[in-house]
Amino acid sequence: MGSTQTIQHLDILARISEVVTLENTPFLAAAGVSFLCGYLQYYYSVLLSLREGKGPFPLWMHLFYFAHDTSWSILLSKAAPDYGNHWFLIGTCWGMRLWNLLEIVCIYRAVFVESEELSADQLRSHSKGPSLWYIAVFTTMMYSFIFLGIAFMGPTSFFGWAAICNVIMAFGPTTTWLRRGSRDGLSISLALVIVASTVFTFAPFGMWIQLAPELYDNYTYYFTGAVLTVLSITNVFTVASYPPKTTRKGQAAPIW
Repeated sequence: MGSTQTIQHLDILARISEVVTLENTPFLAAAGVSFLCGYLQYYYSVLLSLREGKGPFPLWMHLFYFAHDTSWSILLSKAAPDYGNHWFLIGTCWGMRLWNLLEIVCIYRAVFVESEELSADQLRSHSKGPSLWYIAVFTTMMYSFIFLGIAFMGPTSFFGWAAICNVIMAFGPTTTWLRRGSRDGLSISLALVIVASTVFTFAPFGMWIQLAPELYDNYTYYFTGAVLTVLSITNVFTVASYPPKTTRKGQAAPIW
């Protein structure tokens, strides 16, 4: 089950250009589900914030995803010519730019509308200047973390970082949802999407193992996936344990 080959020794982008074809239906189906889950997560995040005044994710998650997606959209666009401008690489670049737009909306609303996850009461009680300084420093730290990881894992380690993104999505909202105490800004259907995203990241039919089994088809990867899947399912029950949302006259139906 899997070899000891490390991510530094495998050019994932070259593997994409070899494996990802329009005829590779199993990979395309798995990739389609994974990308759809990613967009649905941010669709829910924006919609919940706009409709209920609260979002489901803490600010630090939005800052991480913004730093990650801007970094890799640039890196992949620069690398694409070396791999024949493969359509999957080009499409992923543009997909990340769309995510960036959604992340900017969420960051703006987290600071100027929600103000729940800024961590310190003094940031909410004073001007937005300290909040913006916090965001600038924290975002710089996120970029530093990502590029340090790329230095360790290699410049073609995109799929490794994509898996890390889904790891964070599985556990990142947990404390926020436990503290929330109500379904305001939360959604059972969003929680189920996160379960599906986690499963498709770590299951043998997911695009990671299909693309590079020598990296991902191992006990550590499956064990991590099992733990995160259990956690994501637990988060579904956390949201479901709160009283249902009530429909208010003249307003749109609550997001389930």
